[in-house]
Amino acid sequence: MEALDAHTNEVMAGEIPSEMTKQGVLCQDGIKRDFWECRYATVAKFLCNERQLNLHFRVFYREGRYGPVKIWPFTKKKKLTLAQAMKKGIVKTVTT
Repeated sequence: MEALDAHTNEVMAGEIPSEMTKQGVLCQDGIKRDFWECRYATVAKFLCNERQLNLHFRVFYREGRYGPVKIWPFTKKKKLTLAQAMKKGIVKTVTT
């Protein structure tokens, strides 16, 4: 996980051991980033408390042991418009 502000970095430092920091990791987009390496359970905990604790972070993953580091696409849910929800059958009728 990459902390995007000082507050989030402090919260992560309290939850993740300091030896789990990775500095200057080259990502697929060519940018070097500093990360907190952690398990999915820790990521899920931060995602659940993101709003309550005012956390700002991004989650990355690596394919295999030496694969490229990429942004994890499942952290943010896309919001649907009413038309999209109706088309997918999530909403059947609209009442006013």
